[in-house]
This record gives sequence, C-alpha cells and structure tokens, in this order.
Amino acid sequence: MTLQAIQTRYYSPGNVRCARVKAWCMAGTIWLNYDPHFSLDENKRLAVIALRNKLQWDWVKGFVQGTLPNGDDCFVIVK
Repeated sequence: MTLQAIQTRYYSPGNVRCARVKAWCMAGTIWLNYDPHFSLDENKRLAVIALRNKLQWDWVKGFVQGTLPNGDDCFVIVK
C-alpha cells in the first residue's frame, strides 16, 4: 500500500447542483454536499474522512492539512 495524499476542492453552486466538496486521491474520489452548518475547512475535513471510510482505510488515524500552489487543500496521512 502506497501512502497517498488526499486533495480537496470546493465547488460553488450552479444551476442544477448545490455547493459541493470533492476529495480525491489515486485510490478514489468522493463528493459531498456542502453543509452550511460547518466552515469550509470542516467540510473539507468531513470529505476526507468520508473518503477514508469509503476506501476502508481504518488504519489512518489522522491527517495534516496543507495548501498546494494551485489553491487546493491537501491532506497528508499520519499513521
């Protein structure tokens, strides 16, 4: 198993879809509707946790958050 960083991005609402957050890595992708009860950072963290659960990465206990040059957030796995 190769360790993978998880990227996140916020997508504004459009004509058809509500605001969403995407979390992805080489192993998979997940989309979550943006929850206005949480901040943007919290929504991104929820998307990362949802992706971890989808991929059944139970061994992942935490993440360190950073920002890439293109503005996307990146979460690096901490064992």
